[in-house]
Amino acid sequence: MAEEVQAANILASLQKMDKVAVADEDQIMEDNMDSADSDGILKDEDDACVNGCQAGWLSPRMKYLLLTTAEVTQDAVINSSDLAKEIGDANPIYLADSIPSEVLPSEKGELREWTKALSMVFQTIAELFAAGTIPNATNLAEALAADDTKRQLYQVYSQRGAEGVHALDALVYTAKGRWETGAFADAHCGAGSGWNELPSCAQHDFDFFLAEAGLQD
Repeated sequence: MAEEVQAANILASLQKMDKVAVADEDQIMEDNMDSADSDGILKDEDDACVNGCQAGWLSPRMKYLLLTTAEVTQDAVINSSDLAKEIGDANPIYLADSIPSEVLPSEKGELREWTKALSMVFQTIAELFAAGTIPNATNLAEALAADDTKRQLYQVYSQRGAEGVHALDALVYTAKGRWETGAFADAHCGAGSGWNELPSCAQHDFDFFLAEAGLQD
């Protein structure tokens, strides 16, 4: 009888813990939604973070994840372009499936320069992160316009309507996917990477909803 009472008490305790955990998860999701206004842009009043996150949301680990993903994407776009150029289709280009199909090049002759342009856009995104600036559509366009070579390539990238925001959205999408599958951690968070030395933030690390909103104007 005593064992049955003890088991019942343990079960009740576990059920109570489960309810608390669910409530905590619901509160986190509610807080994340509250951190963006109706347009999905971070609110000014949320610009303070006790963990020192840049602009109130970009934690050191999230910055490392996004910056490194941009650097990897820069090379991956070029490395995946051979098949695309061979068959005259943009779909094999790395991350092309994350960019609206109507803005992708449709002519075989366009693919060579377009892949160079897309790679350059991700290079510029990485450079902005490395310089301490959070990329968005406005400052990305400004950075691309400030350099003659980049400006010419950006004209190629945008000739069918592609915009900086398409690359920024694709960056968050692939960073999220690589993190959740463990591919990013396997490749970039091992010994000697400096990952373990980066401050963590339970509120903002790996909050990709905030990342998508934070990279908007």
